[in-house]
Amino acid sequence: NIEASEIHSEDGNIKVEGSLKANNIELRNSQLIVESSLESKDIVVGKSIKIGGNLKAESVKIGGDLDVNGEVKSNKIIVGGKFQVNNKSEVNYVEAGGSYTVYGEASSKSIKVGGTLKTYGKLRAEKIDIGSIMFFILELIMLPIILLWNTFCE
Repeated sequence: NIEASEIHSEDGNIKVEGSLKANNIELRNSQLIVESSLESKDIVVGKSIKIGGNLKAESVKIGGDLDVNGEVKSNKIIVGGKFQVNNKSEVNYVEAGGSYTVYGEASSKSIKVGGTLKTYGKLRAEKIDIGSIMFFILELIMLPIILLWNTFCE
């Protein structure tokens, strides 16, 4: 397990065989793999993050993919590629350039996906903006919702 105030890297991948807790994580041209849980205030990673446990962060910005095996709790997550959560996801603002897949419950104020949104549990959201296809496998529960289908708006 690693606990630090800040973690920075310009190049090179980082693998933690345990949990990682840091106030600030900034990895420019790097991939981060954490076998257990990851907790941080701010996370900026140029390539991708794979987490074997839970993710808890105020703000996450990733150039590539984010894959979380546990639960996710965050205020804002922006991912350039795919965002996959194998459990429950509680994120106020989600933006994924590729796809957003949740295998448990998902709750959010705003979800913006350039490609595909899939959920295999309940989905609670105030606003959803999808550029491609939307799948709801079990149950869809939406509060005030605005569906903006980019392909139909053109």
